[in-house]
Amino acid sequence: MKTVTIKNRKRQNKDNFCVSEKNIILAIHIPWILPILVGMFLSEGFFFNHLLYETGGIRPFFCLNEKEESKMPRFFCDQISDTYITLTGEDASHLSRSLRVRVGEEVIVCDGACTDYVCMVESASSEAVKLLVKKKMANENEAALPITLYQALPKGDKLDFIVQKAVELGVTRIVPVQTRFCIAKATARDFEKKRARLQKIALEAAKQCGRGVIPEVHGLLPFKEMADALALERGFVCYEKGGETVQTLIEQKHCGASVLVGSEGGFSAEEVHYLSELGVPCATLGKRILRCETAPIAALTLLLHQLGEL
Repeated sequence: MKTVTIKNRKRQNKDNFCVSEKNIILAIHIPWILPILVGMFLSEGFFFNHLLYETGGIRPFFCLNEKEESKMPRFFCDQISDTYITLTGEDASHLSRSLRVRVGEEVIVCDGACTDYVCMVESASSEAVKLLVKKKMANENEAALPITLYQALPKGDKLDFIVQKAVELGVTRIVPVQTRFCIAKATARDFEKKRARLQKIALEAAKQCGRGVIPEVHGLLPFKEMADALALERGFVCYEKGGETVQTLIEQKHCGASVLVGSEGGFSAEEVHYLSELGVPCATLGKRILRCETAPIAALTLLLHQLGEL
């Protein structure tokens, strides 16, 4: 019996020691946790956006500053009032099903003319999302000059990539062109079937990078029609066999913000000669030969940097 008592006492002492260890751990951590929690509630920008709102219960929300506004979901809508905006179709479905937006959360809607509206969700379903306009502000993400990219038609889905990145960089208009050495051959009617998909790519890219307008993907142009337009816009062509730097063309020859880039096969000597007769200068993108999907990104980056947009 004595042996059993001793064992029980040892077990009790061990249990007491374990409890005391937990108490020590809590005693160490609580003094550090409490100031952090108090600081969160008292810090600038934190408050309860709504209590017992339509969804019921208490739901904390953060007051967003300008940096955080850029993280809000963005949409384009051409039917906007100063009080309410209703998103329907794919936008409503994306907000309610994919993003699972809740009542009280905020989104940004742009009118496509460089004006943004900060809105709060009042009701949401897959058919329609009703938004209450809280603030109206100018979108300052557009370049000072409209920029046009004339792109010779590449093969495969390379044009998808070019459209996406050109929109992210700030292009206003993308015009596909049929040139002599284009591997991909298409008529204007055939290209119209692809244009809807390319315009959707431009729309999604414009949402992602915070654009104030939706860049246009133009229909396919023949070379000579494009050349006449490029000459009127005082643009330049990127030529793999050399030319002047983009900096020189902008500073000394006062070229505009339009650029022509070739496809995989480049340009023929006749095409370059025709452009030269119209007064369109050649620009170089360096000593190395760039792929047709790399060249427009490089050309636009140089152009935007020279215009003070990057």
